[in-house]
Amino acid sequence: MVPRHEGSGVRPQQLAVEEAGADIRVLCCSGRLCYCLPRKWGYQSRTDNAETQTNGFAVFVKGHWAVPDFIFAYFSLVAFVVPYIGYNIYVKSWRWAPLTEVDLFKGKAEIDELEETQPPMATGWLAKFNRWLWG
Repeated sequence: MVPRHEGSGVRPQQLAVEEAGADIRVLCCSGRLCYCLPRKWGYQSRTDNAETQTNGFAVFVKGHWAVPDFIFAYFSLVAFVVPYIGYNIYVKSWRWAPLTEVDLFKGKAEIDELEETQPPMATGWLAKFNRWLWG
């Protein structure tokens, strides 16, 4: 295996799969939308960030300052960031696990067992469309 460097454009998930010698298609997410889910999460994260930062903008307009409005608008930042940073300092879980220690198949046996006990899939046009759309 060719060593990869940070910032090479390869996602850590891909490196972990390569290190384990596994096939990405046997893991859980293999539908059509699995390609766009990380991009959707990134877009949603940026949107939420912009919305949170501009939430209380009206408070800063001349003549509209109100302490309760400011607290209500920006308390969510404090309520999320402080426990998150405190947890990471307390647990010290910000270190990356080596790729050889990543367990990609934990719980996969249970998922495979549940999939085998599922009833047969419907064969109507709507069911076929849903399987095509969602994988």
